[in-house]
Amino acid sequence: MFKKFITCILIGMGSIVFAQQGLNSPYSFFGLGSNNFRGTVENRSMGGISNYSDSIHLNLRNPAAYGSLKAVAFTGAMSVESVNYKDNQASDSFNITSVDYFALGIPTKIGGFGAELIPETTVGYNIASQTDDQLNEFEGRGGLNSFRLSYGVQPIRNLNLGASMNYRFGNSENKALLILNNVQYSTRDLNINQFSGLTFNFGGMYDIPIKHKTRIRMAFSYMPSTTINVDNNREIAAIRFGGNNREIVVNELSFGDANFDVELPDLLTLGIGVGKDMNWYVGLDYVREGQSNFDALTFNNTADVSYVASNKFRLGGFYIPRYDDPNSKRFYNRFVYRAGLRFEETGLNINGQNIEEFGMSFGVGVPGGSFFTNANFGIEYGQRGTTSSNLVQENFFSFFLNFTFNDRWFIEKKYN
Repeated sequence: MFKKFITCILIGMGSIVFAQQGLNSPYSFFGLGSNNFRGTVENRSMGGISNYSDSIHLNLRNPAAYGSLKAVAFTGAMSVESVNYKDNQASDSFNITSVDYFALGIPTKIGGFGAELIPETTVGYNIASQTDDQLNEFEGRGGLNSFRLSYGVQPIRNLNLGASMNYRFGNSENKALLILNNVQYSTRDLNINQFSGLTFNFGGMYDIPIKHKTRIRMAFSYMPSTTINVDNNREIAAIRFGGNNREIVVNELSFGDANFDVELPDLLTLGIGVGKDMNWYVGLDYVREGQSNFDALTFNNTADVSYVASNKFRLGGFYIPRYDDPNSKRFYNRFVYRAGLRFEETGLNINGQNIEEFGMSFGVGVPGGSFFTNANFGIEYGQRGTTSSNLVQENFFSFFLNFTFNDRWFIEKKYN
């Protein structure tokens, strides 16, 4: 039954993958969009740390974690986010619902294999600026997704090594409207982009046993710099507006397809943690991301924007009062309680101001029954950007939830 369930989910992925709708962030105007969190609910509830792994949960942030997997695991997640946007003059609020990922991990005698489908970035903005003579509107949607094949192995005791191959794909639509007073037609500049590219990720984890099932964990992962191909189709049109503000093209000029590459930076993560098996864990990650180069994306480059190398710090952990408590009245003792903090530079500089992000998160893992092995949910409160330098500050509150299904495959039967 479990295998049939997984097959149905995988077949259906293509039709439901990451159709993000609604607004995401005005900062998603730049580059390839705003970066999404690329990990599980468990990771996110612990501030986003990537240096922990166990035998039944997936860790999508370090492929070496697949070397610890002992049971087949399938997981998927969704999130609901409420965002308040404000600048020095006004404020507004929006709610966003999205599918965050699907992932399948399969342990074998030669290591653990994984397949992951993750939205990496989201483009979603609607910006307007108005003077006495004209109105400028900017609208965008779409994003970049990643399909990963991962492998992790434990060549010697306490050492995990892993690698993943990531195929990135997606599209975006960026539109700019210029509406002038007392002019019959408006001008529309439309850019439709298709993204594709291949990159690799490498990781390792090493445990140093101390005593009484307590150990120190050291971890790293590295994604080399790479390029992603952009197939751009640009159209400039004179338009008028019909009913329901529908855009009617009067005259259109197409520039045809332009094909070019943009450079994506390398990404290095170093982590360290300490914990006791099935009881508690505290970990810290440091992430260094290189400088992006989006000069080829002329349609969303402006003179007051630059891309810089960035640093990120993530701290988090979990606590389980007693994972094997036999008393059903104390079922909460088997829950996994998680918490974390993070501080991140986004790598985006506008008007001389670095755009930064802060978040604090909490989560709970609940053991399941016959239909799912465990459910994990979390909340995060955070802030992105600033109202300084005529910019926008975003305060967001997120709720996220996943279900993990475990089973054992490829196990030799000892009895008929």
